[in-house]
Parts: sequence; structure tokens; C-alpha cells
Amino acid sequence: MRRRIRLGLVALAAILVACSGDSPAVEGTPPASLPHETILGAQVAIHGTSSVTHRTTGIEAMDNFFTPTILRGAPGVKVLVLLRNGGAVTHNFTLPGSDISRDIGPGDLREANVTFPASGSLEFYCRFHRDSSQMIGAFRSDGSIPSPK
Repeated sequence: MRRRIRLGLVALAAILVACSGDSPAVEGTPPASLPHETILGAQVAIHGTSSVTHRTTGIEAMDNFFTPTILRGAPGVKVLVLLRNGGAVTHNFTLPGSDISRDIGPGDLREANVTFPASGSLEFYCRFHRDSSQMIGAFRSDGSIPSPK
């Protein structure tokens, strides 16, 4: 039974990562051609933005960026984030100021419960590639997005 649930979550993560974004993930595109934003003091290429409207969402760690990079959601909403490593090397998902730090091997799937901040942004990064590749993203509160049911 647990295996079926886990397989269902893996399938859901793949669907959410592929379909939930407001803008598509861009692979193989030179970073200069992507929009950039300053997150945690670094200029970060934005590989997709997603409006989180369900209690479960997905983030894929690629070599060396997150997709989507920006997740927007209703303030204070807690979501289960399915973290998949679609890259060839080990990546990590760290939320500063929390106990959340998940190493994710190539092809692996991990989970983290994340609560959107009451306002502003909650940044995350890969502890292996934060400085060398600006592998950084953010959860942003957006009052225009309805709370998931």
C-alpha cells in the first residue's frame, strides 16, 4: 500500500512539475537569455514560475538550477513539496533558518513540508551549488492566489 502511495506521489510530482507552471521550464537555454532576479543577493536565472494551487507541488533540481525557480502561493498555506533530482549529480534543497535540508541523488525523490510566508519570500537553495551556480529559488506569498482546498 505504501509503495502504491509513493508511486502515486512520484507520478503526481512529474505531472505538477510539467504542468503547473505559469511559464515553462527552459532547459539547454543559455542563462543570459532567461529573465534574472536577485534572490539571496545573487542574480538567479528564472527557469519557470509556478502558481501553487494544490496541497502538493513539485520542484525539480537540474544541473544546476531549480525548476520552477519561483513558486507563488497563498500566504500561510502549508504544502508538501516533492523534490526530484533530474540531474546527473547530487543536489540539495535547503530552507535557511529551518531544519529542512534534503540531499537528493540523481533520479531520487525527497519530500519537504513548506509553509508559504505570511508576506514576502522564503528562499531555498542547493548547498552544493548555491555559490558556484546560483542554484537558488523562492516561495513567494501572493494574496491573489486562492488557498488550496
